[in-house]
Parts: sequence; C-alpha cells; structure tokens
Amino acid sequence: MNSQSKVILTRLKRYGIVSNTWALSNGIRRLASRIKDLRDEGHEIVTLFKNKVGERDCKYRLVK
Repeated sequence: MNSQSKVILTRLKRYGIVSNTWALSNGIRRLASRIKDLRDEGHEIVTLFKNKVGERDCKYRLVK
C-alpha cells in the first residue's frame, strides 16, 4: 500500500468519507486510482456523487 492510500484509508476509518476536494487539498491528485487500490486490497468502499454548479464532486464512503 502506498503512502497516499494509507492517508486515505486513515481518513476513511476516522471520518467515514473522503472527497475529491479533501484529496486535492492534501496533495492527492488521483483519488479514484487510490480508491481502486484500496478496493483491490479488499476494502469495501462505495462511491457517492454530489453535484455542484458546473462540476461534480465525487465522494467515497467506507462500508463497515
């Protein structure tokens, strides 16, 4: 597991959700790729979408 995936997994375990906005503010540019890595390791993560005016902010939630 790479360091970005570890940061994301820690965030998911602590707060239950991560977003593209959070990831970008923490230097993570390819959140979807890191989520795929975590899913490939067996973590159950669902994708949520929140539409903003002119853009789509994707969010991910860890299923417990």
